[in-house]
Amino acid sequence: MEIHNQDISIEKLVTDINPRKNMKKDYGNGIYLSDQEKEILEQYDFSLQNYTNIKSLIFDIEEYLNQNYDQELEDLEMVANSLAELNYYQNTNR
Repeated sequence: MEIHNQDISIEKLVTDINPRKNMKKDYGNGIYLSDQEKEILEQYDFSLQNYTNIKSLIFDIEEYLNQNYDQELEDLEMVANSLAELNYYQNTNR
């Protein structure tokens, strides 16, 4: 395929972007995460098996963020925000 006079390979583009890595997967108990989000949680020693629901996971992440407010934890904040948004849409009556 040619875009702006450059030959672009769809297969290479899909491989480079890797859309499956950003897809949310069900880890049980209403917890849906992308591979990247799961890796971030594992980096901070959050084990998904310890959580019975998304609210308890969000609570523990927020508690961790509050206890470590002096550190740069933007990646963990991003996960917390993503989970809070997911929780809102899953559990809010419309």
